[in-house]
Amino acid sequence: GFFSGPLGALIAALIAGSYRLALGGPGAWPGLVFVVMAAGSGAFFHWYGVNRRQHAIWHLLGLSICVGGFAIVSFALLPSPLVAELFPQYAPMLGGLSFAATFLSGFALLRSRHLSVERRLLRAAVNQAPDYFYVKDRQGRFVAVNQGVAQINGFAGPADLVGRSDFSISPGPETQKLYEADQEIMRTGVAVTEVEEQFPDANGQLRWFSTSKSPLRDADGNVIGITGVTRDITERRRLERIAAQNHSLISFALTEMSDGLAMFDKEGYLVLCNRRYAESFPLTGHVRQPGVHLRTILEAVVETGEQLGVPREHPELWIEEIVASLKHGGS
Repeated sequence: GFFSGPLGALIAALIAGSYRLALGGPGAWPGLVFVVMAAGSGAFFHWYGVNRRQHAIWHLLGLSICVGGFAIVSFALLPSPLVAELFPQYAPMLGGLSFAATFLSGFALLRSRHLSVERRLLRAAVNQAPDYFYVKDRQGRFVAVNQGVAQINGFAGPADLVGRSDFSISPGPETQKLYEADQEIMRTGVAVTEVEEQFPDANGQLRWFSTSKSPLRDADGNVIGITGVTRDITERRRLERIAAQNHSLISFALTEMSDGLAMFDKEGYLVLCNRRYAESFPLTGHVRQPGVHLRTILEAVVETGEQLGVPREHPELWIEEIVASLKHGGS
């Protein structure tokens, strides 16, 4: 009744009550009363727990106390001579045993249900994760995989891949290297992280993967296998390649353009310039390099006399005025 609700309580009460009546004896009817009260209290605490969306240990404790009390009450319903003779000696023991049996069995079921929910959540999380999770034994055979591993290897589900090795999926020199790398991890007990590898998928298309693997140990610390997480980074590698190509094109365009181009950051440091920019200033071109501050460049201009119109008196004021102009908008 506690775990299944009123219907479960009714079924259990019918089975237990019928059996107790079939046994007969002076305790038949008190026993039947006990069964009904225990089933009713189980259904009540089920309802109480469902309303609070949990079956807490406190609900189970309350149920156990009720069942222990009902056992004592039902003992008191025996015929008067039996009550007078047996109640002081056996009633407390019966109540205690009923309490203990209810609490211990209920606790075991609560714990089992809790672990079952955790296992289902973990299994669902691993199976539906975008990364590839797998466990191999010492011989390199798959012991557990998620759905992603099965699909990328051309299998309908994880069960089709369990028991197979990489050689049965894609035999070849690359697979031999993979096997040797796994064996080395298990031999040394040293994990590897984010190793980038390229392998064909089930359709023969080469894809890039980033893999982290660690040895799997038993309770005694012995290595019994390997566990790994692999991520498909094919798209990332493609974007990196495009970015590198674009960077090369931009660098080539800046280098070959006929106009000089320079870019300063908000602090006044030169962060980007092309060759034409430095060539346009033959006396200070060697100073005009990325990382140099505008003030240093202007000081070189004053020292070499490269620019006309620089005041001879207090040239530092001219330099400060130009540097300060970087703080304002304009061209």
